[in-house]
Amino acid sequence: MVESIECAAGRVPSPPGGVSRCAALLLPALLLCAAACRGGAPVAVAAPPSADAPAASRELHELLARMGVTLLEAERRLEVAGFVNQQAGPIELFACAPEGKTHESVVVLDCVPSGLHAGLLALGLVPGMPAGMEVDGRWRAPSGPPVAIRVRYTAAAGAPREARAEEWILDQQRGASMEPVGWLFVGSYLQEGSGGVSNYAADHVKSLVTTYHDASTILENPLSGGRDDAAYEADARVVPPVGTRIVVSFAPVP
Repeated sequence: MVESIECAAGRVPSPPGGVSRCAALLLPALLLCAAACRGGAPVAVAAPPSADAPAASRELHELLARMGVTLLEAERRLEVAGFVNQQAGPIELFACAPEGKTHESVVVLDCVPSGLHAGLLALGLVPGMPAGMEVDGRWRAPSGPPVAIRVRYTAAAGAPREARAEEWILDQQRGASMEPVGWLFVGSYLQEGSGGVSNYAADHVKSLVTTYHDASTILENPLSGGRDDAAYEADARVVPPVGTRIVVSFAPVP
């Protein structure tokens, strides 16, 4: 398991305009934090860059790997390992990091949340804004580039299986799987900390992908059901047993 970040480099000053306007500045700070973070066994990179690759590219892959995120540049996607956490019952998240909201999350992924954010930035995505209320009281829907999320695992009989994240989520109103979506890269937010610095909220709350709107998450459900905390359940008809090892991929929707 990759541990949460505990270092001064993780406290990123909040720039004017908020995190959604500062992707280019946030990525170096997150990678610096990865290099300085304590503990956390290195995670093997599935397809490391060759020895001929520029040093900066190798360093990027290595730092993301320390945060539990594998960057596959040629395929323009990320991979994160984890396990099935909940096979049935009400949920508010598809995925959280260890020590997150495990009582209502289908899967747990072994990564530092800011590492997933940094990986999405490395793919060229710029975060939008989480859902929430505007200062004038109007509802603000989540915004951001859509991301396809897929789950890969090995079935009990040894056969490889793959599914969209939505196929593991039961939409109560539809009485069927959640309709296919591109999960919105909203990018969490920077919360005010002591000493005039800010902290990345997702690293504290550990929400990665939410079905119910949560401003601290990295990826949000774009559907109207995201406003109802009882709209979704883990679909016991298709979700494999709790503890099943999985690899979850994140790729920009063309």
